[in-house]
Amino acid sequence: MVKKYPILKKLTPLIFFFFSVVAFSQTFTDITPGAKTFTVPCGVTSITVEAWGGGGAGGGSTTNNSRGGAGGAGGSYSSSILSVTSGQVISYSVGSGATGVNTVGANGQGSWVVDATTVFAQGGAGGAAPNGGTSIGGLGSISSSFGTILNAGTSGNNGSASLGGAGGQGGNTGGVGGASKNTEGNGQNGEAPGGGGGGAFIPDNTNHNGGNGGNGQIRITYTSPFPTYCSPTFTSGVEPITNVTFAGIDNTTAALGGANLENFCDIGTVVQGTTHQISLKGNTGGNYTDDFRVFIDWNQDGDFLDAGESYYIGVINNSSGTDTTTLIGNITVPANATLGNTRMRVMKRWNADPTNPCQTGTGWGQAEDYTINVTAPSDTYCTSYGNTDYQTAVTSVSFNTFNNTDVSSKLVGYKDFTAISTTVTKGLSYNLTVNVNTDGNWTNFTYAWIDWNQDGDFNDAGESYNLGTATNVSNGATSLSPLSILIPLTANGGATRMRVSTKYFSAPSPCGAGFDGEVEDYTVNIVNPPNIWNGSISTDWNIPGNWSVGVPTSGVPATLDAMIPSGLTNYPIILAGAASGYVENIIFENNTTLNIVDNWLQITGNLTLNGKIDLNNESQLVQDTASTFDAASTGTIEIDQQGTSDNFKYNYWGSPVNTTGTAYTIAGVLRDGTDPNAYLPITFGAPYAFADGVAPLVGEAIKLSTYWMYKYTNLGNGYSGWTSVGKDGPLKIGEGFTMKGSNTNLSEQNYTFVGKPNNGDITLPIAANRDYLIGNPYPSAIDAKEFIRDNISAPSGNRTIDVIDGNLYFWDHFGGGTHLLKSYEGGYGIFNLTGPIKAMATDALINNTGNQSTKIPPKFIPVAQGFFVTAVSGIVGTENIQFKNSQRLYKKESPAVSQFMKSAKSSKSNKEIVNEDIFPKIYLNYSSPKGFHRQLLVGFIENTTDGVDIGYDAINYETFAEDMSWRTNNINFIIQAVPTLNDERILPLEVKVATAGIVKISIDNAENIPEDTEIFIKDFTTGKTHNISKAPFEIELTAGKYLDRFALTFKTQKMVTEDVKAGTLISVASQPIIEGIHVYMNNAIGELQIKNNSSNEILSVALINAVGQTVKTWNSNFNIRIISLPINTATGIYLVRINTKTGSIVQKVVVE
Repeated sequence: MVKKYPILKKLTPLIFFFFSVVAFSQTFTDITPGAKTFTVPCGVTSITVEAWGGGGAGGGSTTNNSRGGAGGAGGSYSSSILSVTSGQVISYSVGSGATGVNTVGANGQGSWVVDATTVFAQGGAGGAAPNGGTSIGGLGSISSSFGTILNAGTSGNNGSASLGGAGGQGGNTGGVGGASKNTEGNGQNGEAPGGGGGGAFIPDNTNHNGGNGGNGQIRITYTSPFPTYCSPTFTSGVEPITNVTFAGIDNTTAALGGANLENFCDIGTVVQGTTHQISLKGNTGGNYTDDFRVFIDWNQDGDFLDAGESYYIGVINNSSGTDTTTLIGNITVPANATLGNTRMRVMKRWNADPTNPCQTGTGWGQAEDYTINVTAPSDTYCTSYGNTDYQTAVTSVSFNTFNNTDVSSKLVGYKDFTAISTTVTKGLSYNLTVNVNTDGNWTNFTYAWIDWNQDGDFNDAGESYNLGTATNVSNGATSLSPLSILIPLTANGGATRMRVSTKYFSAPSPCGAGFDGEVEDYTVNIVNPPNIWNGSISTDWNIPGNWSVGVPTSGVPATLDAMIPSGLTNYPIILAGAASGYVENIIFENNTTLNIVDNWLQITGNLTLNGKIDLNNESQLVQDTASTFDAASTGTIEIDQQGTSDNFKYNYWGSPVNTTGTAYTIAGVLRDGTDPNAYLPITFGAPYAFADGVAPLVGEAIKLSTYWMYKYTNLGNGYSGWTSVGKDGPLKIGEGFTMKGSNTNLSEQNYTFVGKPNNGDITLPIAANRDYLIGNPYPSAIDAKEFIRDNISAPSGNRTIDVIDGNLYFWDHFGGGTHLLKSYEGGYGIFNLTGPIKAMATDALINNTGNQSTKIPPKFIPVAQGFFVTAVSGIVGTENIQFKNSQRLYKKESPAVSQFMKSAKSSKSNKEIVNEDIFPKIYLNYSSPKGFHRQLLVGFIENTTDGVDIGYDAINYETFAEDMSWRTNNINFIIQAVPTLNDERILPLEVKVATAGIVKISIDNAENIPEDTEIFIKDFTTGKTHNISKAPFEIELTAGKYLDRFALTFKTQKMVTEDVKAGTLISVASQPIIEGIHVYMNNAIGELQIKNNSSNEILSVALINAVGQTVKTWNSNFNIRIISLPINTATGIYLVRINTKTGSIVQKVVVE
């Protein structure tokens, strides 16, 4: 039978990689130009990277009788030692040598590893074209290179009337440059890595090109804990292995694609002389049969060829790799297996046993490599096992958190499941259930033993448990299952052994051997009792005497597993102004409470909530990345948020709680919190004016109209996409909704959300170009920037693709006083990684006055805040919007930090210091003759571009008759990020005017702009500039659109001594590292200060730690006398490398 697979229509391009191995020291070399990646091998923690830039081309010419061209310079060399982790993907790029042409030689491309500021070797400069006399060779340089060790390539030789100059050699004895040329012809090519091309020689009227520069090179060397194993191939096609589960490894991979051999860094742990179960899955490519075999190098000699190193597991048939088809086998570890890490290879092949671990040639299949850690037996437990004459066996063991079932045919009489464990607490009881196979109409006796005192046996009193009998079952529970097991208070803490044994006809012993039955061993982790709240002194959470062990405190492990028990009088309160609450795990028993007043509780482990957590005022619940919520919990939290009390104005909401585990309804979670200590049910009504009229009396429930409750879910239909949800319509966790206010006499309406707290990863699918109204789903604030990063791609984000456009849109309803859409006054403020922009009333469907909101979209999104996101155009099908616990944090609301977008006055500031952006940014304001206002934002952020940067730019899609936008590459922006701020930076503006009159452009705010930089409006029609740093720009314009008349420009004024503020001058004790340049680490204010009194131009500054890693780089804003660079890094000794136009300088500093 021949398998039929489609012919691949696209072949992988041939790339030359060279590997050489000496012992376990290994080298990876790449000389083929282009950007690629290198995956760090398993067990490798440090790599030495070396880079050579491409060589510069030699000079050539089309001019008759111009004689010898100059040689190109050799590419520079850079090297550093980098700390890495197994499986880490390292980006790199090999620079190409410049191609010689019949003019001045081009520069070679630079080569880099990680990025262009970690290890970077610049390319060699090109040689000058021949000129009949002396043509100047390319200059070897390291001025823009980065690395611990830097070597410039050799400069190219000058050309002359009688000779084409030789190319320079690549740095650090790199490739040889092209030889000199004294006969007519093209220049000689340089050799890799980095050799410069030679100059052409042109004695007559024939055109000749300069020699090509040699390509650059990347070389990575490292020490591997493993020898080099052979690499099998399956030239007919890859047919993937999809799951390997063995000894702690549980690795699932894709059912399509992949490589012939995939190397995973997962580690399984086995014990000499024990047997471990292995389960395997794979894709057979249709109704075919595939064989599995496992190889393990037990003697660690670098091959799988020794006796006992190969295990045939069996076959699977007609499996997609994602269905339930699973192949199960057993692997016995030799008692004399060499201790330590070794290699395991899993191989699958179509229609044949893959007996050759190094197979090459035809066939469908795949191989996967893993690491196995072989350990010595760690205990003195006796050996116990049944025979394999009969199928009498243990089929299932369930204890606390694990449930291990194996109903396959019995192949061995003992199974080591010590990799399966559960954690139990002293003094508590847990059920043990054991199922067995009696192999027909016979009776089994089953026992369990747990070594409570960890003395290596099961002989002590209280360590034996009778689970009863079972008759004529194939997978039936024993008569005394489930058996309640009380964990003795005298048990030793830590990991211990549990043994389960079933035996035909009579009771088994813990050390029986060769009987009709089976034995299984497990691990039980014993922990101390929790830290129990007793409230014996007061209700104050932070009083040690109110706890059995003391106040739960970070760094004191014995205190961090907390329990709030039933039946007490005093229940805990975390008071305002006191220390916040911090636990790993916490259990609330039935009818218990925890009140938090203007404070917060952080949970790093599990929350079991069968009572109530009351989060008063600005209180929040923060669960860390790995924190879980026990879904079986029956309790709730209560958390407040304030919205508008104006019955004519909308707020956009989300819900921090749910009613079903996956969804919620507005009526199900929302309460009238006018009195936050005694919330009331809300009175809902369907008419649009239900909440209008007389305000409710004190003590009466508020009214809300369900007519105004809408959602907008993954649609692109504009205004028609709004869907009525009412009070009872289902909303997924994370979806937002609209709601108008309650018509009370209060400045704002307090609402109380009641339900189970949302936690963990929350996803919502969105399709290309669709809009989605979502809301903060957690009972805590979330960091808007982290949310954006989790939904856009690298380098700025954490996803492999962009999902949203990187902008969050916050509705602010700041005017109107009516239910008529045309009379609404409001708009959408925007927040992205560059910063926030206030809302403007510009939508054509409403009263588009052009007025501006007073509120700033929040960097930290408050509890229950709703907002819009928009998907990018490149999504195929749908991708998930992601909320994660890692986005959560505690932030009180304040206008500068975290502000719910409501129309009432904002909460009082909590006086927290905001971690502001450190990059320069400018808020520009436009006022039109008709009173239209538009705020624009530009940020100057390294690694952005002048194009569209997802996450940093917001495009202006408005078509308002009066408006202003940044305009770059024919695209209009409301928010734009650009990479540099300097005198060459020009930011074009599009200005639209509907009615002739005075136009005004002013600076709303400027942050982190250098003191010596002034900001101008340039009028290209008049040629005049206006300094808006000092006064707004005003001009009378006729109606029309001005596309290319105005721009924002900049001018840096060189500072002189009297410009420097008192207290910022560098200490005179600082010694110059070259004439006129001083470096000083000002630890008092955490700044690296550089004073430049020289004529040298500083190009870049880098901070390098003791192991050669670049911690921080700066590449701009050096045109001032005193340069202050903020330092926020660990204490220690660092090197400061300053690159100037004349060379690279290094100075040691101490960070305290």
